Amino acid sequence: MAFNRSIRILIDRYLEESPNLLQAMRELLMSTYTQTLAEPEATEFQRVAHSLKSTSATFGAKHLVQLCQELEVQKSTGSITVLTELLSRVKTEYEKVKTALLQKRQQLNPTATNIISL
Repeated sequence: MAFNRSIRILIDRYLEESPNLLQAMRELLMSTYTQTLAEPEATEFQRVAHSLKSTSATFGAKHLVQLCQELEVQKSTGSITVLTELLSRVKTEYEKVKTALLQKRQQLNPTATNIISL
């Protein structure tokens, strides 16, 4: 039971923090007026992409990890258009991971719905 609770807490934190990371990357891309990210935005973008990559790896989200890795690599050499397209793919993959994690969380606590519906 304690193990399941710990996993649920990890899932909850991931699902709370990940949208903020995605939003931060989006805002960094929207704040630039050049064709590529310049410093310090490029470094911040890489840091945020790395954070999402690391936390996603914790849950075995391999495809999301690969996409985040690509964002890290492209951060200063890729055009804003390339980064925006990659970020769109990251968001799509994140939604798949989110759905899987919500299902897993429910499996770890199947009585939660019953309690709420009482």
